[in-house]
Amino acid sequence: MVYCDTKVTGTQRFGRGDAIGLSPKGGNGTRFKPVFEYVQEMGEQVAALVYLTDMYSNDLDSLDEPPYPVVWGVTYGSVRDVPFGRAVKVNV
Repeated sequence: MVYCDTKVTGTQRFGRGDAIGLSPKGGNGTRFKPVFEYVQEMGEQVAALVYLTDMYSNDLDSLDEPPYPVVWGVTYGSVRDVPFGRAVKVNV
């Protein structure tokens, strides 16, 4: 789990069978790029990325498509076009 606003503000790791307790950090502003940079810098193989977001950011169109599938889980507002991956509405 990667928490991000305009920069990565925290991370959590869960293993198979672990109870999942979320501890969000940050707020006020959104940039998508720091999460993709963080994942790239991890140096691990990534099966997919699920990005939960309200889609309010001004850097979406500047992102390069990563080598793994991306699902944009839109938690607020309308699903909009994304430059790669698939955007779906998520009710939270």
